[in-house]
Amino acid sequence: MSATYVDTSCLLSVALTERGWAAVEQRLNAFTDLFASNLLEVEFRAACARERVPPDTRLLTRVRWVLPTRPLTEEIATVLATGRFLRGADAWHVACALYLVRAGAALAAGLLAGTGLALVAGFSLGNYGKEAMDYFSPGEVAASDWLYRTAPPGAEVVAATSNFPWAFVHYNWYSYTFLGETAPYISQVPRSPVSTVIGVLKPGRSPASYLVLTKSQAAEVQLSGIWPAGTYSRIVHDLMASGRFRVVYSNADAQILQLRPAKVARQSPVPARHCVRGRGCR
Repeated sequence: MSATYVDTSCLLSVALTERGWAAVEQRLNAFTDLFASNLLEVEFRAACARERVPPDTRLLTRVRWVLPTRPLTEEIATVLATGRFLRGADAWHVACALYLVRAGAALAAGLLAGTGLALVAGFSLGNYGKEAMDYFSPGEVAASDWLYRTAPPGAEVVAATSNFPWAFVHYNWYSYTFLGETAPYISQVPRSPVSTVIGVLKPGRSPASYLVLTKSQAAEVQLSGIWPAGTYSRIVHDLMASGRFRVVYSNADAQILQLRPAKVARQSPVPARHCVRGRGCR
């Protein structure tokens, strides 16, 4: 027997026939048991409803739910201690996988005798290449930390997608626009990136506006197919080459931009008027 832990993205790749889904399904079929947190079911069904695709319950019936009998405080602490910034749902899946590993080791002489839990391979499978998207580097976390220390209340935060460390503090202070997730920007940005982003960051809409560009956003665009291959890089290039934006924060994994003030055309000086008493001015 062989078993693995899967996360929601794995089953969705098959249900939505995303790129590489056949290879994922083949690997899934190689395991006799699939384990997952029951959080997977609501994430799976919600994503199918959003995409207006009937949920493939055949995939769900194969899953054996991990239902912890105690708080996973220790496992969560272990996950967070790795230094990787994971969103809550992703951290919970990893914590459940760790819980399963520890439970499996404890029960190896009893109910789970002879069962090999290939969890390390399984977690890689469950993300089927999404680790670049789900993992936020220290550089990305540092950029977000700078943003939330700098941006005044009421500021507008704009990004290509929501796949970066956002709203982990002051969650009700700011408004957010995610260009690759919001109509009509999804179609407008690839066609006219500079003018569209200028419109979103237009002064007067908020006390300050910031455009956040990160490595994990690029990974999500590539893996999800929001825009055609190469579009994200072209958009970033066009924005930087336009001269309309200034970099206010930068490291190897993230850049934060603001709109430069529009140049005001210089007016020709008005010639001085010469007046002579009794003759008027000229």
